[in-house]
Amino acid sequence: MTNLGLSCVLLLSIITTASTRPRSRTSIVGGLNACNGEWPWMAAIELKDKPKTIFCGGTILNKRWLLTAAHCLSQPKGNFIVRLGAYRLSETSPYEASYKIIKVIRHQSYNKIEDGDDIAVVMLDRDIDFSWFVREVPQLADPGDLFNASTTCYAIGWGRVKENTKLSIPKTLQEVKVPVVENGICKKSYPKLRREMMCAGGESIDSCTGDSGGPLMCYSRKTWVQVGVVSYGIGCGRPNYPGVYTRVSSYRDFIKKNTQIPPAEDD
Repeated sequence: MTNLGLSCVLLLSIITTASTRPRSRTSIVGGLNACNGEWPWMAAIELKDKPKTIFCGGTILNKRWLLTAAHCLSQPKGNFIVRLGAYRLSETSPYEASYKIIKVIRHQSYNKIEDGDDIAVVMLDRDIDFSWFVREVPQLADPGDLFNASTTCYAIGWGRVKENTKLSIPKTLQEVKVPVVENGICKKSYPKLRREMMCAGGESIDSCTGDSGGPLMCYSRKTWVQVGVVSYGIGCGRPNYPGVYTRVSSYRDFIKKNTQIPPAEDD
């Protein structure tokens, strides 16, 4: 077994509950292969006519709903397929399942990514089985949570590894440790930045094309918390141009209002 394989086995023995300890290694641009099963709530959104090729990412919210970016859903919902439990996109994992999208709710104020409100939820065609690969979902950030450059945060996805370089086969899920950049600093690079947005990343460590809609995860309150949704950026991994994320804590009401699970009907 390779050193990476051994470290993944050891790590997966630790991360079976929501109280996962953060990974210590630093490394999507500038990233490394994630361990299989490390981020079980990660969703791959693909186009039906381009199978096994990432279009956008997403995060499981509950047994029927995903969180993603509004700009990812400009096409008819029937054009998409969602893969859960995927690890290497060019292969079919024995743990994965595919779903159709039957409902899309983009934030009512969304217009274009630079203006913000780049967030959406999608409903799947059937319940997710939480007894197999998907063991848990992350907590959503609260408005009172504080995240800064010292917080352990990761961006995750199957997107490009450089501005003009796609992730090579077998297209293994990537993770990269990214620093949160204070909005006052980030606004110098993105003048239209709003408080409902946030920045993370740095030179040669960043999310990139294809990572849109995926999560920015930070370790807080002894668990993984989703603090952002990958939205946009100028280039990938450029100096002074970190990635821009939709700030999840600003949209908790939107998420909760639109992702309620109706009670099961009586037989």
